[in-house]
Amino acid sequence: MTVARKSDIMTVEYPKTYECDCGRLSELTHKNVSTRYNGKEILIKDVPSYECAAQHVKFARITRVKMKALLKEAYNLNTDEIKFK
Repeated sequence: MTVARKSDIMTVEYPKTYECDCGRLSELTHKNVSTRYNGKEILIKDVPSYECAAQHVKFARITRVKMKALLKEAYNLNTDEIKFK
């Protein structure tokens, strides 16, 4: 079994492009994502995402994991926005 430190998993270098499920090339962009967490609207700024010419948007799995942790952190800090880190 391979064991990885949490700090190693949470620091990721994202490739500049990614093949979309539709077959087009998706490019790395950074978006602001607004969502609800425990009934509170929270904005996460500068989230890395991939978007193709057909406007399909995809987040890497590690991005979704980090977003969930950031939502919890923002909620506990009682703030309505947080920067992606």
